[in-house]
Amino acid sequence: MILEKVSQYWLYGDTYCGIEVTSFDGSDYIHTTLALKHKGEFSSLSQIKASTFQEISRQLPKKQHASLIISTDKVLIKKIGIQHDESKALSEAFPGLQIIDFQYDLLHFTSITYVAVCRKDIINSYIKEAEKEGINIVRVGLGFFPIITIKDLIKQSSIYTGFYKLELNIGDIIDFFKDQESGLEYNLDGNKVKAENLLSLAGLFLYFNNEDSLGLNALNKSLHKKYSELKLFHKGAKIGIILLFVLLLINFLLFSHYRSEYKNLSEIVEINNLQKEKMNSQVTDLESKEKLVNDILGVSSSKGSYYINRITSSSPKSILFEEISFQPILKTIRSDKAIEVDKNVIKIAAQCTSKDDYSIWVESIEQWKWVKETTVINYNYLNSGRDRFEIEIVILNESKK
Repeated sequence: MILEKVSQYWLYGDTYCGIEVTSFDGSDYIHTTLALKHKGEFSSLSQIKASTFQEISRQLPKKQHASLIISTDKVLIKKIGIQHDESKALSEAFPGLQIIDFQYDLLHFTSITYVAVCRKDIINSYIKEAEKEGINIVRVGLGFFPIITIKDLIKQSSIYTGFYKLELNIGDIIDFFKDQESGLEYNLDGNKVKAENLLSLAGLFLYFNNEDSLGLNALNKSLHKKYSELKLFHKGAKIGIILLFVLLLINFLLFSHYRSEYKNLSEIVEINNLQKEKMNSQVTDLESKEKLVNDILGVSSSKGSYYINRITSSSPKSILFEEISFQPILKTIRSDKAIEVDKNVIKIAAQCTSKDDYSIWVESIEQWKWVKETTVINYNYLNSGRDRFEIEIVILNESKK
């Protein structure tokens, strides 16, 4: 139990969030409940209503995790007789359904089974929209099913969620209707909660619900794994930085200690090393310059002109060159450093007004017998009808042709 609590705190911290996407008059609305979890109980509830995830994210902690409940008219729910076999329940509720395109969930009571389905692309679009605004979805629920986590706290025979009306009998949900009743409030352990916020509140408890059917179970495991890996990466990076700082500090203290004890010997060794390094540096510099000259001479200037002429003459009118570099210099030229060039490489920066011309042109370059490899380094959209790209062409070494 203690390890489980520690694991949950490591993963989620103390702030939990339930988000419900629902429909009203043909438009989607987002109800959000945010709460602190302390000693196994939720407190400091706050409710947010908006029409976009962007509006919601502005009022949430940075990189907040959340459970997502989709109760829009895009979620289809059918009631059938009790059926624990999932494939048979799906077939009975939705004959001919192409299950590969849908996520589904089942909710069982004494004599009733509810089957909920929603297209995968719809669910994924909500998840991506939330993640785009920095909200990490760790679990998904469909329709009114998440209400099961809090229904025992509501001592009434009818429950309104803002989108659904649920009829109860001895703890079982015996029927449901779409009923956009608003203004009702429920008293849950001393907390007044509006009907429209019930499902987002249930989303807080959805974190700890492990009763998904096979349909949602795979999705929720995938979301949980993705978030766990992301959390591990961020926290691992912080711990790594702290450990690195500690190691650097220890290294500095040890270095200072030994430096004072062996200062005289170090000075002698340092003088010798400096002389040796200077000599090695001069030899290395001379060898580097000699190698550079040989490499540059390895491809004649006439060949360089030939390559560039071929490239420019073959380009379509829709391409406007900004820069063509043959064997470009890799680093800024300094008097105390060897000149480094990118051997056998031509780099091109240009703009184009036709993606088709660009693609055909690049493909044609790749077919030239003196071209070893062509790589697109960058491709950016500038404005309507104009893109900018950078490519790198590696030519065959003349000695190998």
